[in-house]
Amino acid sequence: MKLGTEPSKSEVVFILALTFLVQIVAVSRTVGWRVRATGVEDNVDNSSYVSIADFIRHWTPATSFDDQHFWGYPYFIVAISKIFHLRHGDATILISIAASIGTCLLVPELYGGRVAIALGMISSAWILRSVFGGCEPLFMCLLFVSFLAARRERWVTAALFASLATTVRPVGVLILVGMFVSSLWRRKWVTAVRVFGVALTIGVLYLIPVYILTGDAWLQVRLYSGAWQTHAFPLAHRGILTFPGLRMLQTFYYLHGSSKTWVPEWMLGWIMIALGGAILMWNPRRWRELPPIETIFACAYIGFLICFNFDYVGLYVERYILPALPLILFAVRRWIPVDRRILWPLAALSIALNTAVLFHWI
Repeated sequence: MKLGTEPSKSEVVFILALTFLVQIVAVSRTVGWRVRATGVEDNVDNSSYVSIADFIRHWTPATSFDDQHFWGYPYFIVAISKIFHLRHGDATILISIAASIGTCLLVPELYGGRVAIALGMISSAWILRSVFGGCEPLFMCLLFVSFLAARRERWVTAALFASLATTVRPVGVLILVGMFVSSLWRRKWVTAVRVFGVALTIGVLYLIPVYILTGDAWLQVRLYSGAWQTHAFPLAHRGILTFPGLRMLQTFYYLHGSSKTWVPEWMLGWIMIALGGAILMWNPRRWRELPPIETIFACAYIGFLICFNFDYVGLYVERYILPALPLILFAVRRWIPVDRRILWPLAALSIALNTAVLFHWI
């Protein structure tokens, strides 16, 4: 192993495993792994996903169902729970750990080992959802499998995993848009038809159970539409998009005035990363560094994030930016050290700092 070479996959997985171990030891001495994973503190979405998984498993139609989260992640929870005879809450943890390991094996393949290590170094949100459950690791694993398949021109596989990612988080549709637009631009008509056909098939298969169990195939779309359009800040208006950066900066302004903790400053840092990432990814000079599909996804996703018409998008920006974060880190990879004498101490320091952040020790 040369000090100045790109970190290997084994190094990436070792640092990830060490990070997991530290988090598990810390949580076992506080609230407990299951309690933290089921949303007692900052992982509140998990309880909703577990509830949806229970609803799907019982297969009892109910017109009063009103949870807006998409069902892709709960389907995985039900499947893993059935295969390994686990409770749904435990299945969320297993899925997240496995998916995060899968992601950390895919990211070096796509963007290099230093990017994979940096992802865990700078983002406590990534560590939180990897160790204690969340849909992001699964979404990102499916996302990067799709990218890898697209690079190898296995378009049916790429479209399949992109479609599965969309059932986990609806913004996954941007991957399919990238594939479709790229195929049309290159006049690959057969590829475009295949991508559209796979997406349509998965979409129909997804909507059928939703319709059977709730009576409304477009339930999540309708609920999301209502949930994200209630605003308490000035310049309120309906619609999923607003002026670039408006809601992010409003969130910081109002929380900065009311909070006595360091949270607003931490949040401002991630807002700056999101805005800086948009500048990096939208720069035409960068477009040749990545395949068109990945560039289209990154530009569209970051554009959506900074224009998202949700009051507190700034508060959750560290979580929301995760799918695009490896691509942003790739754009600045020359500033990420590869010398192990620098990289390993930084990784150790980041594990300590992220643990302190996650457990509110600082």
